Amino acid sequence: MGVIILITGCATRLAPVEPPPSPVTLLTLANKPQIKILARRVTITLAGGYSIMLMDGSHWVYLGNVPDGKVYKPKTGMLMNNDKLPHEFYIVAAGKQLIGFYMPEQRLFTPLEQPLYLTFDN
Repeated sequence: MGVIILITGCATRLAPVEPPPSPVTLLTLANKPQIKILARRVTITLAGGYSIMLMDGSHWVYLGNVPDGKVYKPKTGMLMNNDKLPHEFYIVAAGKQLIGFYMPEQRLFTPLEQPLYLTFDN
């Protein structure tokens, strides 16, 4: 089992995540940039036992919306899958829940099996 931790200024890798075939999900860009600070650490456990840890106090840039929620990327560093051909991904939140990931290159939203509690300080 691997543990992934978001570290400022570094690329973070995610164990292989194969999104189910789904239609393109267009990102509607935000009118102006907003920075959010994660209030509490969030640990996401994926199929296969891999984990991603989003650290409390980490800064997130609101990029815009997909039909399912709001899309955020780390202000510093990156979240990347660990496939042979790595791809960057962002988190998607709806209300106070982390509901999935958005892969900008493929323009795909991949929902989590179980949403997780997620709050920002501002």
